[in-house]
Amino acid sequence: MSMIGFIQEQQKRNPRESAEEFAARVRQPDTRVGDFLPAMTPVVGEPISAIERGAMDTLQRVGEESARLAEQQQEIAVRQRAMAAAQRQQELARQVPQQTYDYQGNLTSDQVGEAFDANGNLSDARRFAVQSASSYRGTPYQLGGTSARGIDCSGLVMAVYNQLGYGISQHSAGWQGRNIPGVRTSVSNLRPGDIVAWKDGSHIAIYAGNGEIIDASRSKGTTRRSLWASPQEVYGIALRLPGE
Repeated sequence: MSMIGFIQEQQKRNPRESAEEFAARVRQPDTRVGDFLPAMTPVVGEPISAIERGAMDTLQRVGEESARLAEQQQEIAVRQRAMAAAQRQQELARQVPQQTYDYQGNLTSDQVGEAFDANGNLSDARRFAVQSASSYRGTPYQLGGTSARGIDCSGLVMAVYNQLGYGISQHSAGWQGRNIPGVRTSVSNLRPGDIVAWKDGSHIAIYAGNGEIIDASRSKGTTRRSLWASPQEVYGIALRLPGE
């Protein structure tokens, strides 16, 4: 048959028959690359076979099951973190003495108790807190920092006391001053390893003894220095550290 005759013969054929013949050739194995893997998307206009439909349904079910399992795992992880946080808070609460407040909502000095005697011997945990804070001396100030590369006042408190099991999550001097478990009292009742907090929430520091604090400031970085604030500006947080 001549080329003109072949073209005329193709023009006479039903377009659907031509499409079906083309689809059949597509489904034939390609011996150059190995076994034939049928496409999941059928040719437009061609009925989906039972095998192809079953494969598509299976893939859909697998995807839905994977998504469901991932969601369950995420929910379990959230519950586990919440349970761990609650357990830490319960453990810390057991370490803190019962707090009694006066009519202004402040703890009076006679409620501090013998555990926080300013002249008592230092526990290992208190020595650790002061030594750990001192190891950051000379570190430059960095807002939001928590490492020896750069640190701020609340970051220093987090870095020191989280090593002692406090689990402080909020990078905020104001929040820490209000929520760290301990007895709110005057600075004169503190021992080394306790905390000094500013009443306006602007600053927080670690008490080092003898009227000195270790803190991180914008102007000086992390230093050990005398407490410069007046008693009306600050209050102490007397802690019961592990082992006390």
